[in-house]
Amino acid sequence: MAPFRFSLQRVLDIRQQQEEQARLEVAQAQTRYQRQVAVTEATRTRLTDHKEAWLKQCQQGVNKHEFWLNRTYAVSLERDVQAAEAEMLQLARELNAKRRVLVERAKATKLLEKLKLRQGMRHAEEEQLQERKQLDETATIRYRPADF
Repeated sequence: MAPFRFSLQRVLDIRQQQEEQARLEVAQAQTRYQRQVAVTEATRTRLTDHKEAWLKQCQQGVNKHEFWLNRTYAVSLERDVQAAEAEMLQLARELNAKRRVLVERAKATKLLEKLKLRQGMRHAEEEQLQERKQLDETATIRYRPADF
């Protein structure tokens, strides 16, 4: 009998490539998200450090110009933190969307792999059955009972 050939092998290959591409996209999105988390944390730290330094400076006494500069800088840092958090949230959404795509593609690939496995097992069983039939026929032909 002919060796097993999966009729949907090309489809399976394409699905595996799509799954691998989705894995790569998830990894890239994860890297972008982690970088943005670091940027957000650094911006928050700068804001906290500035507020602490400003508080110390206010306790020692400051003039109107220094107060205005520090306040303007603090407001600017707060806007930067908000922008960084918004970007981080957007990247988190992107990452989750790419993960969902990966899960869908992995399911599609897994389904085809299971189908291939079942068809391969069925092919092997049919091959064994045919082989057994041939052996039975051969044994029947060779065995000739003695005439009485």
